Amino acid sequence: MSFASLVKVDHIIYKQRSYVLVGQKDNDEFRKAVEVDHHDCRLGKWYEGEGRTVFGEMPSFKQLLVPHGKVHDSVKMAVGLLDQKWERDTGVQDKIIEAMNAAEEASMSVMQILDKIVEEKHPHMVKVA
Repeated sequence: MSFASLVKVDHIIYKQRSYVLVGQKDNDEFRKAVEVDHHDCRLGKWYEGEGRTVFGEMPSFKQLLVPHGKVHDSVKMAVGLLDQKWERDTGVQDKIIEAMNAAEEASMSVMQILDKIVEEKHPHMVKVA
């Protein structure tokens, strides 16, 4: 449960950095941070290592890979468009918004799947509403 919460915070920070780049496209620290792919971020490394060992048998575990990759791919697409003088081109602006909307949608799936994986592994920890 703790790791799932940590990954969620990392995910939010990752997305936040991409939004900051809209106003600070030359922020090298944030550029490097959002360039990491879905295999080399904390969640990706966990997925291939300890996560697979501990949660790999859970039905939802394999569902995590596609939306997680889409978050990273969509953010990279949006950030790449920032170099195209987007400030004066509504077509490029629309593409950036579309890419970030796709990242947000995929991110919601990642968050939900992480919750589901934990629920499947530890059903006794699920709160009854």
